[in-house]
Amino acid sequence: MPDLEENTLPLTHFASIGDLQSCQRLLAEAEDVAGEVTDETEIASMTMLSLSDEPWRRRRLVNQRNGDSTTALMVAAGWGHATVTKLLLDAGARVGKKTSPDGWDALIFAVSAGSVEVRCKVRSSSMPIF
Repeated sequence: MPDLEENTLPLTHFASIGDLQSCQRLLAEAEDVAGEVTDETEIASMTMLSLSDEPWRRRRLVNQRNGDSTTALMVAAGWGHATVTKLLLDAGARVGKKTSPDGWDALIFAVSAGSVEVRCKVRSSSMPIF
């Protein structure tokens, strides 16, 4: 289970305690949330998408990293919160994002939690579609 730092983002905080309602509220209000873009992929995609595009803003919020480089999905999976994990995946959370320097992704956090339900949700979302 990930340790949460004092500077934890609100979505990650609510994901860590399994607060589905608060996570839903934050994602619904995503168009009002601005975050720092540091991922080169996000910067490249910004040129193709309108800043007022709500699904894009929701994906940006859901993939933001805390100071320890964890995402809300990693934390929810690490604590075994199946409903929050599904919500974050449906909102566009990237399973393959890794922490630094250890390189853990959401699937490794899910396995460490020991929840078969969460592990299956994360695993099925990380499988390539052909």
